[in-house]
Amino acid sequence: MKNLYLLLLSFFMASVVLSEQAVLTVLVKGTGDILPEAQIVFIDGDYLTTDDKGQARLDDNQKNKKIKIMAMGFEPLSIDLSKHKNYKFYLYPQVVSGASLEVVADRIKQKASKIVLHKQELTKSAGSQGDPIKVLQSLPGVVAASDSRGQVYIRGSDLRDNVTWINYMPVWYLFHWGGINSVLHPDLVEDFNIFLSGAPVQYDDKLGGVIDVRLREPKKDRFHQKYDISTYASSFLLEGPLSQSGDKSFYLTYRRSYIDALMSPDKFSNMANSDNEEDEQNKFTLVPKFYDLSANYHQELENGKFDVFYISAGDKLELTTEASAKADPNLKGKVHYNVNYNVLSFLYQKMINQTYSFLAPLTYNRMSEQIEVGTNPFKNEPYYLYNKIESVQWYPRLKQTINKNTSYSYGLDLQYYKAPLKMDIVEPPENTDLGWTLTGANSYQINKTLYFNQMVSYIKQSLQHSDKFKTIAGIRYSTITGDDDTNIQGISPRIATEYDLTDKHKLTSSWGRYLQMPEGYQLLDGLGNPSLSFTEAEQRTIGLQSTYNPQWFSQIEIYHKPMKNLVAHFSTKNSPDNYKNEETGEAYGADLYLKHNKENGSYGWLSYSYLQSTRDSKIHGKTSFEGEQPHNLTLVYNHPINRQWSWGIKAKYHTGAPFTKVIGRVQKQAPDGTNYYAPIHNQYNSDRLPDYYKIDLRFDKTILYDTAKLNFYIDLQNITFKRNVVGYEYGNEYDKIDKPQEMTSMGFMPFFGVQIEF
Repeated sequence: MKNLYLLLLSFFMASVVLSEQAVLTVLVKGTGDILPEAQIVFIDGDYLTTDDKGQARLDDNQKNKKIKIMAMGFEPLSIDLSKHKNYKFYLYPQVVSGASLEVVADRIKQKASKIVLHKQELTKSAGSQGDPIKVLQSLPGVVAASDSRGQVYIRGSDLRDNVTWINYMPVWYLFHWGGINSVLHPDLVEDFNIFLSGAPVQYDDKLGGVIDVRLREPKKDRFHQKYDISTYASSFLLEGPLSQSGDKSFYLTYRRSYIDALMSPDKFSNMANSDNEEDEQNKFTLVPKFYDLSANYHQELENGKFDVFYISAGDKLELTTEASAKADPNLKGKVHYNVNYNVLSFLYQKMINQTYSFLAPLTYNRMSEQIEVGTNPFKNEPYYLYNKIESVQWYPRLKQTINKNTSYSYGLDLQYYKAPLKMDIVEPPENTDLGWTLTGANSYQINKTLYFNQMVSYIKQSLQHSDKFKTIAGIRYSTITGDDDTNIQGISPRIATEYDLTDKHKLTSSWGRYLQMPEGYQLLDGLGNPSLSFTEAEQRTIGLQSTYNPQWFSQIEIYHKPMKNLVAHFSTKNSPDNYKNEETGEAYGADLYLKHNKENGSYGWLSYSYLQSTRDSKIHGKTSFEGEQPHNLTLVYNHPINRQWSWGIKAKYHTGAPFTKVIGRVQKQAPDGTNYYAPIHNQYNSDRLPDYYKIDLRFDKTILYDTAKLNFYIDLQNITFKRNVVGYEYGNEYDKIDKPQEMTSMGFMPFFGVQIEF
């Protein structure tokens, strides 16, 4: 009897074990992540819901039924269970773009002069080569420095007049090689908030626009890895939790160019000199290379969070120059360029109570430069610049919410700069220095350490006066002191208004005073003028924003930006009379932005800008600004074809930029007795290049495996093969003045990227 009982018990336990094995698991296609709260609907109306492990248990009667598995944000999957022995199923994610836009847009409350782009728009738009920063060139009010560079002019201001923040970090070195590629890993970008003008008082003192970048938090569900290879660089990204609860997490990414691993300096020199005559060739002794690294440690706290961010980047090249020796004898010789940049930031955020929240970034910046160029004829060695600029910045901010209609923000910006300098170099050229040469410029020798201190305080009020009317007003006080008797102070009041004409149309305006510290070398005693003051701009805008429905949005603005106390460079005078606050400027225009987002994942925008921007100085009189393109029209569109494929297009047209024509030449003699020719120019920026147009086409393909994802894109630049004229070459001795050679932008060029993600 006992044996019979044990036998029956064993059969019973076996049946229990078999029943426990009838577990249906739902996972995400492409990552293998568990999918909780998925609905499993049977044909007879019964249903199950997956647990936090993505699992649901089936009884014997359910194993042979037809089911449909559904989950929010995923494509439904119909299955006949009788044909399956393995109950593990993967759901394809749906493409959803519209849901996150409102959340992103509300990160910074002010609406005037602001444009928001989210991750998909930043990483999949045609013409960007996969670089999020280059997407900015397709926005209204933004003018690209060139085809190959990511740097931009914003509403008639200079390239160096813009503010760039990355997760509250002021970033000095945003681009490799002056704009070829940004230091940001595309997969880390969450969104951009761009102020074309009228930025609120919490941002740094600059005359141009603000690029506020938010990077996403590290993924916390499991360990992730991604590997990437693109046209000239490769990278990896590692991220995941550091604790079982997921309250601690990290990411680490590293990218490096690989052209130097594929080509010897001789082969690279031959490629770079393919269009140059024999006496106009440069020889590379080190192929240009770059790297960048980003890391984040993230920890969730009670009612707050703590982050440590680190970004490192570097560029290096070496060559010997021959190409411009006839026009600039002192340029002949060696060029050595080695730049390294590091930024470390500690960010603490805390919701103290329902009234107060606190944010305190502490940031350390360090940039070292080793630059050697040409030959100093009196020493028979290169001109050189060695510096190491360091700064520590503490930026505490307190927000006080009085009620749903009123809030205040209080902030400090305390910075300390240290810059050891060792240089034997000539004055850096300004944009207005026509015919600048190493041979003809004034030479300076400096060996000293500079110290600067900056203290900023501000207060901002956000007030909802009624259901329709809102104001955001603030005032900012800035002071900068230095050991070269530098002492600059200024006050910047600013205000923005929003008035709801209807539930779909909002009238916006902004006004403010904006200040900017002159460049460091312009303030340097012995090279520049320590008595320079802030440059200034008054920014005025009025606009209309319309949200017709969840898919369509438009923004039109007119603006006016008078500028004064701009720094003029008198290249014929010695320090300190070579730099003075004696230049003025003006920019005005209109911007149109029409944006479309559909639920199927397609998106696009049309931007048009009209711009007039001038500068007025004692040197050249009133002239067009170099970043002025009077008419600028851009269309961007991206559309998913199916589950795997999407395509995108960017079409751009703008009127020609101003330039200065060479109309003659004059023979000069270098200090060592060498004769060379210098150009005679027409009036500064009095001529214009031909109109420009370019069409780029992009295709993306995503292949989802059960636990991996393969992404591929090809970005076809300039599919019409249009050779846009970007300047003119007059010969090394300026002997081609009557028939100058056209310098054209990049012709047709395919860029690619391949990513695999686990």
